[in-house]
Amino acid sequence: MAHHSKVHAPDLHANLHPTAHLIETMFRLTPSPSYLRFVTRVYSTAAGKSSNALVPALTSTSASSVQYPYFVSRTASHALPVYTDIRNGRTRHLTIIRRIEGDVNKLRKDLLELLPSPQLISVNELNNQIVIKGFWQYEVTAWLAKRGF
Repeated sequence: MAHHSKVHAPDLHANLHPTAHLIETMFRLTPSPSYLRFVTRVYSTAAGKSSNALVPALTSTSASSVQYPYFVSRTASHALPVYTDIRNGRTRHLTIIRRIEGDVNKLRKDLLELLPSPQLISVNELNNQIVIKGFWQYEVTAWLAKRGF
């Protein structure tokens, strides 16, 4: 009769979790000036929308002085929310602007200075999105960035 003993495998997860000190030194971040400009813009917009805002507006020398009746908030990775969509068997190309707050129709009117025809732009007021016929992602992203979004 053979005696089977249990073999204990080494704990592989023990070496994968660094100590709290290592985590603290590994993830110590210094914000860049462009990130601070973005945070200033978001906080000042949030503070301007409500009279009793809990988040104070940050002061910055590079804050945009132009105020628009709409705001396009950035994604979690700080990118502008301009996307492309291909439909109908790759024959219909669309550019979609998402995360619009405020007057979507005013943004549509302002986009007419960039795009050649008003028939290209449609507004989805239910989702606060603008859908543009054609591939305009790079032009729209550059246009929004130039305006301070």
